[in-house]
Amino acid sequence: MTYGQSKVAAKKAISQTAFTRFILPLPVLFFPAIGQWLLTKANLWPTRRVYAAKLLEVTLCALALTVALPMSIALFQQRGVISREEIEEEIKESTKEPQVEKFYFNKGL
Repeated sequence: MTYGQSKVAAKKAISQTAFTRFILPLPVLFFPAIGQWLLTKANLWPTRRVYAAKLLEVTLCALALTVALPMSIALFQQRGVISREEIEEEIKESTKEPQVEKFYFNKGL
């Protein structure tokens, strides 16, 4: 059910989306570097064969895009929640039912 358009919910959605867009690529960026560091520490990173090192690096990047990106996308919900006290008065008045305590909005991720 739609009760109206809220500027307070829009500001909250924009700030949450900006935070999400900042955090979302971090696992994809750091997963290959951490994997390379761990393999180097364990003496499993090929040092003499350049092609083997590049193939392993591409494999770590593909693994990061296959595993880390969906995992980081799943961490953030598509809908946000705002309480009745935070919303504008005209939207509060449009809901005559006092049992409506929370409003949901689409963050547009």
